[in-house]
Amino acid sequence: MNNDLIRRKSIRLKNYDYSQNGCYFITICTKNKQHILSHIKNANMPFNACQKEIIKTAIGCDFEKTLFFVADKYEITVDNYIIMPNHVHLLLTFDNDSTACTGGSVNPPLQKIIGEIKSYTTKLYRQHKCDDRLILWQRSFYDHIIRNEADFQNTWNYIEYNALKEYGDNRLL
Repeated sequence: MNNDLIRRKSIRLKNYDYSQNGCYFITICTKNKQHILSHIKNANMPFNACQKEIIKTAIGCDFEKTLFFVADKYEITVDNYIIMPNHVHLLLTFDNDSTACTGGSVNPPLQKIIGEIKSYTTKLYRQHKCDDRLILWQRSFYDHIIRNEADFQNTWNYIEYNALKEYGDNRLL
C-alpha cells in the first residue's frame, strides 16, 4: 500500500455498534451535488404562498423503491424520508429482536445497509444512462444517532418541513 495516499478520517462514532437497535438520521448526497434525483415544483415561491411539490426523476423513484426493498429485507422502519434534487434524508429505526428472528441474526451495520442502497441505485442509474462509468453518489454519508424522543421529533420535523422551506431559498441543506 502506498503510504503517500491520504487516509480519509472516519465520520462514524468510534467503537459504536451501528447494527444495534436504535434510530438513525442519514443524509446521502449525489456526486458533485448533481440535481438528478428530483426537482421542486414551485421552488422559487415563498413557502406559505403555494404548496411546493417534489417531482422524483426515474432514479429518484428507483431510490425510493430500493430504500423500501432493503428496509423490508432487514426489518428496518423508514420513519420519514425526503428525496431532494441532490440529496436524500432518511430517518430509520432498527428494532430487531434477535431472539424472535428465525435465523437468529441481527441487522447488518448501518454502513452495509446504506452501501447496499447506494450500490444498487448506482447500477440502475448506469443502466438508465447506458454508461458503466457514471458515479451516482458521493463517498460516505452523514449520520446522526437519535438520542431521545425530542431528538426524533426535531429530526422528523426537519425532514418533513425544513427541506422544502429552505430549498425554495436556494440553500442546500
